Amino acid sequence: MITSKRRSAWISAALLALAFIALSIAGLIRAFGGSARPADQPTPTPSAGIFSGLGGWIVYGSASGDSVGGGTNWIWAVDPERPGMIPRRISTDYGEPLAWSSDGSKLLVLRTPTFRHSVLYVLNADGSETQVVTSTCSNLTGASLSPDGSKVIYSCYMTDYHNPIYVVDASGGSPRRIGPPGLNGRDPVFSPDGSKIAYLQAGGGFDTAPSVMNADGSGSHVLLSAGMLRNVSFDTLAWFPDGRRLFADDCCSGRPNWIYTVNVDGSGLTRIGHGAYPTLSPDGSRIAYTGKSGLVIENVDGTHPTRITNALWAGPWNPAPYEPRSGALSTSSSPGATRLDIITYSIVALIALGLAAFWLRRRRPAIA
Repeated sequence: MITSKRRSAWISAALLALAFIALSIAGLIRAFGGSARPADQPTPTPSAGIFSGLGGWIVYGSASGDSVGGGTNWIWAVDPERPGMIPRRISTDYGEPLAWSSDGSKLLVLRTPTFRHSVLYVLNADGSETQVVTSTCSNLTGASLSPDGSKVIYSCYMTDYHNPIYVVDASGGSPRRIGPPGLNGRDPVFSPDGSKIAYLQAGGGFDTAPSVMNADGSGSHVLLSAGMLRNVSFDTLAWFPDGRRLFADDCCSGRPNWIYTVNVDGSGLTRIGHGAYPTLSPDGSRIAYTGKSGLVIENVDGTHPTRITNALWAGPWNPAPYEPRSGALSTSSSPGATRLDIITYSIVALIALGLAAFWLRRRRPAIA
């Protein structure tokens, strides 16, 4: 017969085994179930919201709604440290990201729904949008967000073939012109500290001259004279994080674009390689640009280029400290469990089953 004491021991062992198995199954469900969470529905944090986990990432999209990344016209973020990782969607609407606030909580975006109709808006961390300005000029030729996220500057191609530069509150309002009378500027960009604005002074034809002025429009001066380089017309500008140098790319030379660097006093013009639309990493050590086959990242001296797959072109680099994607060992686009999580839970489950079997074997009652 099975004694009452042994029966109790057997029941206790069975309950213990069931508890181990239940915990193990719960862990496995958490691991495998988490990996199925879609990448475009990240769990937001109170501070970063929809931008959670995007520190040091590059965002891109299409101003006109053309199909991009994955065949859809959304706004995407790509991890520069994981060239083969699938980009993460951060917006279900189209738009071209232009600039971040310095804390990575606001993103300036451009939409051009129709010809001669451009809309600038700020995408906020909570997912809301703030329309800054709607322009009816022939073409909006560049815009930038101040580092503190309070101001937006933009240039607008007018029917009189001029490109005035405007400033407006990021919350919306009435734009006002800045700069000297008759300023014909394109692609204005705030300096990292917000005290200066770099822009391209347009001349005759395609000639452009990189120039700088104070944020209030005073002190405008040309860094490089238009036409000083034969067959070179600068197209976009980007600041180094230290505010002492600029990147500029050559758009209209009839050959692949070149990227140059120049000091803010106009000295030290250096050609570093091919590419377009340069943007700098937060620490200034690397440059991202649009190459022949899409997004390329390399050191600022032009060495070690890396093609980032599944991204079509370069956009602004999130200035927050780099945040590796959860699941760094996985090639899934979801931010769920990593392979390490799954392996760990599997080992725990096997150990639990082994302990339960051992316990039952030791406690197996003798039959009288």
